[in-house]
Amino acid sequence: MKRTLTIITLTVFMACGKKSIPLKNGYSSIEALAADHLNCIVANDAACLHSQLLSLAEFHNSVYPYLPEAKDGSIAENDYWGWTLPDRQKAVKKLLERFGGSKFTSLRIGQPKKVLNLGPLKLHRDVPLYAIWTDEKSKNTETLSTSEILKAVVEINGEYKLWNMTYE
Repeated sequence: MKRTLTIITLTVFMACGKKSIPLKNGYSSIEALAADHLNCIVANDAACLHSQLLSLAEFHNSVYPYLPEAKDGSIAENDYWGWTLPDRQKAVKKLLERFGGSKFTSLRIGQPKKVLNLGPLKLHRDVPLYAIWTDEKSKNTETLSTSEILKAVVEINGEYKLWNMTYE
């Protein structure tokens, strides 16, 4: 009985201390992540935005293994990844069309609608983003209030990276 209890305790201790592979160029907060992404929009730079999103290698090594769908085998990794790409590409295109070249003068981040704790991974879903944009030429301002841009933010070892965004 004592040996069994020791084994269980060690197993729990090891599982709790398990760390996932770190994210490449992760952010210290969701606010820092959002500000950097908005700066890519200010620069009207799609490559900048794409380079800051979660990569396929990061998804494969640090995210997919912890998702419930991976554990029960209901969604294959390639299918799961394939579903996010069109959303990301469309969102980048639409954001640059609407706000590219404008300056954001204020940014506020709300609380995620849901946070999933998946072992060493936390998934922040539908994080509200509020930004005020000013068009340099016309001086018109526009308020952006959406949970679509920060649709799925991955947190691993205290670092954040944007996995998926949608924007219509």
